[in-house]
Amino acid sequence: MGVHLQGLAQRTDTHGQYVRVGEVYGFPISIISEHTLIDGREGVQNRFFVEGSYKYKYNNGFIAMSDTHAACMNFVNALEKIPGIVEQYEERTAKLKADVPILEGIVAKQWGKEDELKQLKSELAALDRKITAELKPSDAEEAARAKVVTPTKGHGEPLDEPAPSHTPDSKKSMVAEPTVSYPDKGQQSPRIVASAPVFTPNSGFRAHPKF
Repeated sequence: MGVHLQGLAQRTDTHGQYVRVGEVYGFPISIISEHTLIDGREGVQNRFFVEGSYKYKYNNGFIAMSDTHAACMNFVNALEKIPGIVEQYEERTAKLKADVPILEGIVAKQWGKEDELKQLKSELAALDRKITAELKPSDAEEAARAKVVTPTKGHGEPLDEPAPSHTPDSKKSMVAEPTVSYPDKGQQSPRIVASAPVFTPNSGFRAHPKF
């Protein structure tokens, strides 16, 4: 039996699922495979459990690989841990039962600030009504808004805007007038030199003196 269990531990791969492989004293024995790194390489390690209300294990589920008798005793040792586990749960249950009356008293106790909470709620409602009343426009403001009416023609259409009046500047732009440019005082007009021919009996034409 020990050799068979050691062979299961070496060659089985359940891919993370619990698989039943036998039983002891009516309790099922299951094996589960877990992938891990062994000496830097990925490998599979198997652990064994005795199933009941819980999953009981001894040596964290690893069986002895060097001793077949110790491998078989793994499940018996797991079952022998049950009384100690039961004792631990009984102690924990007793402590919880001792706390039950205290917890019941806390639950049944009336909250002392309930009246204060009601008063705060009432004040909050009054403040909300006051703010709403202050934000609401008065009757005088509503009447003033109602009097502001846009003048219309006869069928609710707004009146036409008056045509723009013609100013002297606009009239000036509509009449074409001749413009005369005068020379600037700072500029000097070019000097004109004119000569007229003079007739003399002896020499014919001669130049007129320059002006």
